[in-house]
Amino acid sequence: MKTKNIILSAFKKYGRYHRNSGELAAAQLDQTTLGKFVVRQEIFPCTIPLVGENRGRHLFERARTFNASAIICLGMASGKKGLCIETRTMNAINNEKYCPELSGQPIDSRFAYRRVLDLDLRVWHMDDLLIGRDKTELPPIKVSTNPGGGWCNHLIWQLRAAQLEDIECASIPFIFIHIPCSPECVGGNMEFKRQRKSTLKVSQIIQGLETILRIATI
Repeated sequence: MKTKNIILSAFKKYGRYHRNSGELAAAQLDQTTLGKFVVRQEIFPCTIPLVGENRGRHLFERARTFNASAIICLGMASGKKGLCIETRTMNAINNEKYCPELSGQPIDSRFAYRRVLDLDLRVWHMDDLLIGRDKTELPPIKVSTNPGGGWCNHLIWQLRAAQLEDIECASIPFIFIHIPCSPECVGGNMEFKRQRKSTLKVSQIIQGLETILRIATI
């Protein structure tokens, strides 16, 4: 079986978290084989990009450099209970906690504020991926229509806009997955535990990624 490449992006730690579960998973997988794919990681800071900085275009350039079959993006969200696949993106920065100075602004001034773009997830076969999965199966895989209003949604917008504008980018599928914190990220944070938020081990996150890649036709 011929080995293919994928680009796996994640973010650095932010706020009061000790680590970022996405970065931990990407570091563990970098330049190793996951299923039939060799993984190449790309890590971004947890900030809204500067004007003129296009992280989506950068990921597509990396994908072309390594002849990658697809791009997988990970974003950590403490409220998630499993792997949540985002299905749309909104042209809005709206996060008073982590980027209050930019909240209320569009990501891309060429488009209407709060315009929604649906993502092209056909190659990921969402129906097949979700069939037979229930709350007792680990790691749970779900879909989400709310990517938030911070750097995660910002990246999703830039990726999808690039696909719609550039035929070469359109030929490279991507998927964005929000994941819970891993235990290393929260340590002994009692507030996290009082809120009854869930954690997921890095090994379980990787197991979920392997399932997603196994079903995809890329």
